[in-house]
Amino acid sequence: MSVQKFRHVDDAAHALLLAGRDAGHERRIAFMLRLVASIAKRRYPTGVRRYRTPAEADADREAWLRAQVRRLQQSSRPARS
Repeated sequence: MSVQKFRHVDDAAHALLLAGRDAGHERRIAFMLRLVASIAKRRYPTGVRRYRTPAEADADREAWLRAQVRRLQQSSRPARS
């Protein structure tokens, strides 16, 4: 590998981004992003929630987390025949 010298950091960053790219680079990145999005789906509650105390907010967050864990456990169980 050859040594490159740069006068500015921006030039080095640009060269680093372009190094190693081939024709399928963007296609592989898009595939990986779709794969991760399909595996790690997170559902967040919609809207803005207001709480009177931090304890109330913590309790709501804990309830949401318990519901998420239950949903993941149910979706990962094998189907019974």
